[in-house]
Amino acid sequence: MKQYRNITFSILFGLTLLTSCESLLEVEPEEVLLAEDYLGDDQIDARSALFGVLSQLQGVVGQYVVLGELRADLVNVNANSIDELQEVNNHNISEDNSYADLTTMFSIINNCNFALEGIDTDAYENQLLDDYASILRIRTWAQMQILINYGKLPYITKPIRTSDELDDTYPLLSVDQALDQLISNLAEVEGVENVTKYAGSLGFSIFDMIPDQDILLGDLHLWKGNNTLAATRYKAFLDKEALQGVLYLSGSNSVTVTKSGGNLTVG
Repeated sequence: MKQYRNITFSILFGLTLLTSCESLLEVEPEEVLLAEDYLGDDQIDARSALFGVLSQLQGVVGQYVVLGELRADLVNVNANSIDELQEVNNHNISEDNSYADLTTMFSIINNCNFALEGIDTDAYENQLLDDYASILRIRTWAQMQILINYGKLPYITKPIRTSDELDDTYPLLSVDQALDQLISNLAEVEGVENVTKYAGSLGFSIFDMIPDQDILLGDLHLWKGNNTLAATRYKAFLDKEALQGVLYLSGSNSVTVTKSGGNLTVG
């Protein structure tokens, strides 16, 4: 049976905040999975690990939207907006602003690290490889959010089990270093599809809940300034969607992607 322990610990990283000043952010992942009897070549454990990190993603939806949209041009605050939203909108975020709290994001990364370390991709004739690839992409997405919002990435790939392990040294990657590393990591699972096999037990597919390889690489290359590579990846994603006859619904509007020859038509 899996073992859980509630551990509160602080990770102090010197990061570039959403403003230009340097500060220390306190991160306190509340639940840490222990290594003993956690994951191995067990299909149920691999599924549980994937479902677990997917459920954690729900906890950062609000933070992801607010940090991305309020600092952009199409969303604004008004006189009734709470102080925290005003701070984000004005690019003047205090250290105790809940939208700048990295706890859940680092917890997602940490639990992904437990799963990636424990999943045996050779077991069951590689049947767990798509679980591994899906969790790696979720971790990459979380790492990318920290990088683009804070300008640096504490690069942690080993699971942190106890506060004693915080004495270890973890590299703090610059934007270019982190982008190169994340792009390299995804090469490991190139050609491996996201998980589709659990639709029977769930009643629905989780495929679209997991970041797509081409979209992730498109975003990473775009931040890197590799515009041609980014465009190639985005087109590869649209090509896949067109082959599936995908129809996007947005309110009362619909968008259909079709392919004719080498051209895509969006209408």
